[in-house]
Amino acid sequence: MKLAIIGSGKMGQAIAKGVIAGRLVTESEITLFYRCSEKYPTTEPLINCNHVSGPSERAKEADVVLLAVKPQDFRAACDLYGSSLSSTQIVVSIMAGVTLSTIKSLLPQCTQLVRAMPNLHVTVRAGITPYFNSLFITPKEAKVVEGIFRTTGHTVLLPSESLMDAAAAVSGSGPAYFFHLLESLMAGAETLGFSPAVAFQLVHETFLGSAALWKAEFEVAGTISPVAMMERVCSKKGTTDAALTSLGQSGVKESYRIALEAALNRGRELESSAKR
Repeated sequence: MKLAIIGSGKMGQAIAKGVIAGRLVTESEITLFYRCSEKYPTTEPLINCNHVSGPSERAKEADVVLLAVKPQDFRAACDLYGSSLSSTQIVVSIMAGVTLSTIKSLLPQCTQLVRAMPNLHVTVRAGITPYFNSLFITPKEAKVVEGIFRTTGHTVLLPSESLMDAAAAVSGSGPAYFFHLLESLMAGAETLGFSPAVAFQLVHETFLGSAALWKAEFEVAGTISPVAMMERVCSKKGTTDAALTSLGQSGVKESYRIALEAALNRGRELESSAKR
């Protein structure tokens, strides 16, 4: 399988590294397309891939084309490479807010279209990628797409494209929510008297341990809720109970709901602007 990645920034390169590590393709079967201002990677394994800067027809050789440019750069990318794409290729977009209908309007010859929303964790092959297949994707082609993203973590096939913006709000932006929580806990720890270094260590190790514990319990039970995990830590009228009660009174859960809606609405705004 030959893979063309148009827009070889952080996410594009992460996916390239994933499919190489997963032995789905070899370095020689990948072509990375760059803006003229971008620099080629100089380390293994990407240094051994094919690299193209500026206008080129190399994309026509690919079986799968990954559109990994920024949404605002999509039209320019179509001007450079659109004429090289065809109906025989699987075209996968990881652009936020760009619908299949918008892609189709700019690449009318392409029919096998997929939208996906990998998150930052694909850079360490621990990502989650929700995706949606167009009606023209065959079961065989769907397995190819799933296989690509499984090399970078886990996948979720969405039943409707309308859920793509919601997926971006939850898992796409999700890593930032956790880091925001960690930053808040570290700041709070410092007000209790800990040095920044100790505050970092306490919060960092607590977070990693919590994730590992939840994963271990999930693998045994098949599913386990965060509430059940909290109950293991919390004793009635103890310190954890006092903290959780305070968080409840502060409206933290409602704040997260509002934050998710803000991300969702911004995604819809980007979707609208991409159609213009």
